[in-house]
Amino acid sequence: MLGARMCPFPVQTSARRNGSLCEVAESCGFCDEPEAGRSGLDGIWTAPISTCSSTPLIIEDEEENVVENGCAQNEPRRNESRQNGPAQEGACESGGAATVLVTGFEPFGGASYNPTEAAVRMLAADYASHYPRLIVEILPVEFAAATARIRELIAAYRPTVTLCCGLNASSEVPVLERVARNRINARIADNAGVQPVGEAVQSGAPGTLRATLPIGRMLEAARSSGYEIGVSDDAGGFVCNATLFSALDALRQINDKRCCAGFLHLPDDVARSRVSNDAELIDVLVGAATE
Repeated sequence: MLGARMCPFPVQTSARRNGSLCEVAESCGFCDEPEAGRSGLDGIWTAPISTCSSTPLIIEDEEENVVENGCAQNEPRRNESRQNGPAQEGACESGGAATVLVTGFEPFGGASYNPTEAAVRMLAADYASHYPRLIVEILPVEFAAATARIRELIAAYRPTVTLCCGLNASSEVPVLERVARNRINARIADNAGVQPVGEAVQSGAPGTLRATLPIGRMLEAARSSGYEIGVSDDAGGFVCNATLFSALDALRQINDKRCCAGFLHLPDDVARSRVSNDAELIDVLVGAATE
């Protein structure tokens, strides 16, 4: 997808669909390349993605022919089974088209780059046609803002599948988290300068909540596609765990059995060479969750 002067992390670019060009913007928030925010490649679309705003990027199917904050897309999906296939045992939906919410995080701890942000942007750019409705957003690395925002998104859109993605610099492979704990133990301050220790994520909520995604099926799909991937019962004490817990607690309160949520920790990638693999992995995992 990426040319020599193509920034892999554009904030907003253009969309070309069926020969018509829809201008969204031509700026890049990650580098100073004058052409970095322009795709210039037919069939490649990098849509605007909000960062904790009131309007996330929403990509609908061609029947609706709508992309909120972006451009209409009319191309058929590359994998129709994700829209029309019957629900299987352990899937998140009981039938009908799935709404998928995928989130990443902004950089934190003094870093200028977060691979989850890059992967989520590329997911929206390259894999949106796989889903009847895809919602993506980059969350702030702030306890209060991130947990409030994930609750808002789930309440507003009731996604069939919610997959939050975060960075685990100590991991060598991607890891699916199975458990979220109602406890914050921040070893560093978040991006708002807050460093809670020993506090609850949500007062009055259970001590632990288990991810409700079909993790076994997702692992099998990822490994069958050639990916190394692990599982974990400890999502840490930082914003990642708090976000997962808040997502699961929001679904618990909604009590809609069609909806499920989980968390994917991605390893650090200083060279930024794994972005396309990470985006494809997310696509494989979400596809398995909605089969």
